Amino acid sequence: MLAFVLEQLFKKRSDHELSEVVYQNLGGVAGAIGEHVKAVEEKNRQSVGVKAQAVLPKIFQTLAKVQKEEGVPTRNRQLKSEFAGDVGEVVDLLIGERLLRTEGESEAATVSISHEKLFEAWPALKEYVEKNKKALVDRTLLESRAQKWKEMGKPWFSGLATGGEYQDFQKAGGAGSALTRDFLQASRRARQLWGVAGLSILLVLGGISWLWQKGYNLDQALLKVQSLVVSIHVDPTMVSIPTGIFRQGDVEGLGEAWRNPVRTVTIPAFSMGQYEVTFEEYDKFAIATGRGLPNDQRWGRGLRPVINVSWEDAKAYAEWLSEATGKRFRLPTESEWEYAARSGDEEIWSSTSDESQLSEYAVYMENSGKRTAIVGEKKPNTFELYDLSGNVWEWVEDCLHDTYKGAPVDGSAWLEAESGDCTQRMIRGGGWANTSEVLRSSLRRRNFTAFSSGIIGFRLAQTGSP
Repeated sequence: MLAFVLEQLFKKRSDHELSEVVYQNLGGVAGAIGEHVKAVEEKNRQSVGVKAQAVLPKIFQTLAKVQKEEGVPTRNRQLKSEFAGDVGEVVDLLIGERLLRTEGESEAATVSISHEKLFEAWPALKEYVEKNKKALVDRTLLESRAQKWKEMGKPWFSGLATGGEYQDFQKAGGAGSALTRDFLQASRRARQLWGVAGLSILLVLGGISWLWQKGYNLDQALLKVQSLVVSIHVDPTMVSIPTGIFRQGDVEGLGEAWRNPVRTVTIPAFSMGQYEVTFEEYDKFAIATGRGLPNDQRWGRGLRPVINVSWEDAKAYAEWLSEATGKRFRLPTESEWEYAARSGDEEIWSSTSDESQLSEYAVYMENSGKRTAIVGEKKPNTFELYDLSGNVWEWVEDCLHDTYKGAPVDGSAWLEAESGDCTQRMIRGGGWANTSEVLRSSLRRRNFTAFSSGIIGFRLAQTGSP
């Protein structure tokens, strides 16, 4: 980085002196790097310009990684031997121009972006990351899973990628480490083996009739066979929520009895699901336990929040996941939910008190298209939690009470005490079909524990750290 700066200062020197004014006009280190990038592009425009334009996305896809969509990009090392043909030629050129760097020798030599500052100062790289953040997050997670698979001894029956992940990787151009490709190929072979074994078992069990009765597609049927041997659960992403004190209820002064009286509640540290539980997660539970698959309203399954699940279904899922993982999962309490939604403060909606900004954070009547959205598509709140306002209503642990009179102030669930009706449980947050008023963090509704609908889902919580 110092070399880039000094080079530009030397070119623009006056009376043989390097000037601080020139440094400021350049825009500091980032500006100097930008000038260097422009010079490199201009110098090589005739020789490899078109070729570079075609292969740069493949290089960026491999050498940039992003942990989460709101996170900043960082450098990713890749074996130099992975780059061949036109891609390898452009990589060599960029190494010579100091935009990429190498470490190690021979077959162990690696390539990486020269410095984190290039994510800001290299226009083509910056634009690529901004347009492809989700794909980069997915690839980063995939490589992390591939590494865990390697550490487990590369088992053929556990921790493997799904068919959807394989297809997404192929659609993105197939760029990635050799380990990632091995991981995906092993996963594909395993699915094929499961397919052969699964179909054999299904035939023995009268499989065609069974599939028809359950309404399973082929992937779901293979998951059922796999669940007979290993756990097929998905570990949820949990976020640590710090201890804090907040005012729960009608802090806006709206006056409805069921939001009152406002009281000060102390919340011990706990963990909450970063996203609402998805069909992908819940379907594995339903398949493993023989429960019916919830209706997706023909909107799609996968990463959309699961709907048409009752409070009883949500509790059963939490218990199944707890047994599968050895960790204690539960539904959040009403106090925990509101504290998390308000980010420990008095935000009217989760993430904002400015209604003009709400569409940036919430899926609701104004922008939903009359259906759910994939979880995490909107911005998170201060606690890095998504969709607490909108998308789907969320079941919580607490029993029905018409007001907060006599409610606990320690963050615990309010059950039978003070005449609680536990045949009904509270739901919070509003959903895709509701107006902004209904999405307020203070709003409370309830439903019977066996009730389910296309607008209610849930998310998980844990006591303490994840």
